[in-house]
Amino acid sequence: MRPSGPWLPTPPPCADPVHALFTILLFTLMQIRAAISKDGSQVFIRDEASGQLVQRSNAAMHPFLRGLDGMSNVAGDKLTRPYAHSVWVQRAIKSVADPIATVALGFFERGADGNLDEVKEPALAAFWETPAIDRSGLMERADFIEACTGWLKLAGEFFLILDDTWLTQRFATTHAPLIIARPDRMRPILQNNRLAGWEWTDATGQRHALLAEQVIHRKLWNPYDDLRGLGEYEAAKTASECDYLAGKFALNMNRANGDRGVIVVAKGGIPSDPQQEQITRALREKANAAREGNFRPIFLSGDVAIEDPKIAAPDANFVAGRLQSRHEIFIAFGVPPSMADLVANYSIGAASDWHMLIVKTCIPLANGKLAGAVSAVSRRFFPGGRSNLIAQFDFDDHPVIQQVRRERIDTGTKLWDRGVPWDKVSDHLDLGLPQFEGSDKGYLPFNLAPVDAESPLPTSDAQPVAPKPEEDPVELMRLAFAGREPVLLLQDAFTADAGTLQIGARKTGERDPARVRMANAHLRSRGPAIKRARNKFSKSLMAARREVLGKLEAAGRKATTKAAAADFLFDLAGFKATLIANMRKASEMTLQEAGQQLYGEVPGMKDDVFTMPPAEAHRFLQQRENLLSGVADDVFDKVRKQLQEGIDAGESHAQLASRVRTAFNGIEDGRALTIAQTEVGAAYGEARQVAMDEAGIEWKEWLTSGLATVRATHRDAEGQRARTNDAFHIGAVHLIAPGIPAGPGDNDPGEIINCHCVSIPVDGPGDEKSNQQS
Repeated sequence: MRPSGPWLPTPPPCADPVHALFTILLFTLMQIRAAISKDGSQVFIRDEASGQLVQRSNAAMHPFLRGLDGMSNVAGDKLTRPYAHSVWVQRAIKSVADPIATVALGFFERGADGNLDEVKEPALAAFWETPAIDRSGLMERADFIEACTGWLKLAGEFFLILDDTWLTQRFATTHAPLIIARPDRMRPILQNNRLAGWEWTDATGQRHALLAEQVIHRKLWNPYDDLRGLGEYEAAKTASECDYLAGKFALNMNRANGDRGVIVVAKGGIPSDPQQEQITRALREKANAAREGNFRPIFLSGDVAIEDPKIAAPDANFVAGRLQSRHEIFIAFGVPPSMADLVANYSIGAASDWHMLIVKTCIPLANGKLAGAVSAVSRRFFPGGRSNLIAQFDFDDHPVIQQVRRERIDTGTKLWDRGVPWDKVSDHLDLGLPQFEGSDKGYLPFNLAPVDAESPLPTSDAQPVAPKPEEDPVELMRLAFAGREPVLLLQDAFTADAGTLQIGARKTGERDPARVRMANAHLRSRGPAIKRARNKFSKSLMAARREVLGKLEAAGRKATTKAAAADFLFDLAGFKATLIANMRKASEMTLQEAGQQLYGEVPGMKDDVFTMPPAEAHRFLQQRENLLSGVADDVFDKVRKQLQEGIDAGESHAQLASRVRTAFNGIEDGRALTIAQTEVGAAYGEARQVAMDEAGIEWKEWLTSGLATVRATHRDAEGQRARTNDAFHIGAVHLIAPGIPAGPGDNDPGEIINCHCVSIPVDGPGDEKSNQQS
């Protein structure tokens, strides 16, 4: 930006007729701008005090403009710098700006079919990594977003200035960074009551006349001014200043509490000078002795009393008033008021304050005002311009939105279980799920038969063969999106015509309906525990994911250097500690719930309260922590491998970030459910075993879930009984309870992982028939 002058360089010779015509038009505009700057008789500036258009020449403009809210930034009882002196104003603005700064910025162009096609232009993406400049140098995108958001909230508008290179180098592929101008240093220039340009006063007090097309201006609606925006701070000004003054009052009160010299009261009259000297000397000697740890009494002659002034403190009404003020500030800035309270809130679901903040405030602001300004600049970035180009902030990868999507998938699963096709569920809940074979059909939950089938049950004597879970696309979608095992109905494991369970090659007859209901009840009771454990694992995993992506983003802003995977990996020790701590909390709750469940199955103990013995709980949790430590190592190795492959292939930081997202999402989708089900199964087995022993149960029995995924060895163990402290014989190993090996040699993952079987209390050993009953 040139500091002065009409900015009229000599037009360069142009061989290209189109380029020459554009240059002529450009210099015509620049001459108009120069005329606007020189001819004071034709310039009208809106007086902000009266709202009227006032004729004024540039020479009459004072070089130093007034500050925000019309007062100079001086100390006193006025809050003249709210962002600097009000913690609640600053925190409210950052609460809105920070989520926007962490999401990806993409560019799209609407095609002939009406769909948005992504525009991948490395130069454009690189420009928006450091889009602006200030006196300290280039400004990164996060700072740029915070500045634009802050000015919108405080002043109701923000200005982006494009210097002359955006006009004279319209056909160039590189452009100078933008300038974010203070709104209070921008003045509209009107001709015939229409906006002709802007006058900007820079930090040194120099004035610059700008063409309208050099200024990107975005504002909030202002019913009192057609040209300028109305900041949300205007509505929060009273509450902000009230809280500011209350804070100063409390500060001065505490400072006064520091000056608490003793008060000597002479009840019999004014002490003589010798008496005053005696009292002062005695108090000084007592104070010196106290500093040395020698606390001794003091004796004074005469009718004299010594009093210590009491410490003053704000009362409850004062504190409540400050709480009300900060709530009002947050409401004005579009932030849920409860987020101003000093209360730990870890909820990130659809009903959380974080979701309301992002959906109600961050997304509208980001993809409205900010994306509009980014789009306006980006269209001029390309030679000749691209009028259909739009910018969008992608919130799909934000942790809060991901959590909400998981909740929608759970809702979608319930709809799918009622026969609604997956593609209808995806459209209704806006899940964005891919199309797959069978997604346009609804299926009944008990046998996966199409809803429009004439006869859902086979009528022949032939035994139908159910598809294997790993080969059935519908089952794959259920496993991928339902957040649990296939439909929790035992009929899935039986042939449809007779309701019989196939064990090996022999038919064992009909299964007792009472056992079907019992197994279903146990499966349903585990659902909340599995969901809780999965959320704990996912939370730890997403924290590690954010750490890696943060390192990649920080590295992408610096000069390119030779990197290694270790430069971007998350802290393994910290990840282990977080994962173990989160899973330990989930397991402790599951142990208590499972033991209490067993008590409820024993007559006469339904009202008793189960408490897991601390020693047993510690031993069990220590064993599980050792296994989870190995899981953390496995996650670390997978992410490291993906990063190293990308680095060896010479991929950009953006491509490496995409690899990281894919790797973590794959781990979350493939491992989270398995780990959650395994940990819950082990906790149920351990707690029920301890509860049986405490309840005096002598015999137990193996009960399978009846799902289609039950292992053959577990189906063979259906109905097997053992004494409470003895082990079941499961294939080639011995298990004290489902998921709990009897000894080190019995720790076979093939018999433990994803097990839904349960050990139930029985009256006695039973006979051979009952032991084989399915």
